[in-house]
Amino acid sequence: MNTWEKALWFAVFSTAFVLLFLSALRATGRLSILKVSARQWEWIRRNKLVPYYILFALVLLLTAALAIYQIVETIDRLRQ
Repeated sequence: MNTWEKALWFAVFSTAFVLLFLSALRATGRLSILKVSARQWEWIRRNKLVPYYILFALVLLLTAALAIYQIVETIDRLRQ
C-alpha cells in the first residue's frame, strides 16, 4: 500500500470515527458535553488551566490518530 492509499484510509477512518462519536453523543442526548459554558471557561481561565485543557485535547486527538493509524497499518498487513 503506497502513501496515498494510507492517507486515504486514514482520512476515511478519521471521518468515520468523528461522525460515529458525534452521532453517539447526539443519540444519547449528551451532545452538550462538548460545549463549555461561559462560567466553566471563566473557572478554567481563572485557575490558569487553559494550557492543560488544550494539552488534554491534543493528547486525546493524538491517541485517536494513533489508533486509526494502527487500523490502517493492520489493513495494509492483511492485504499483503
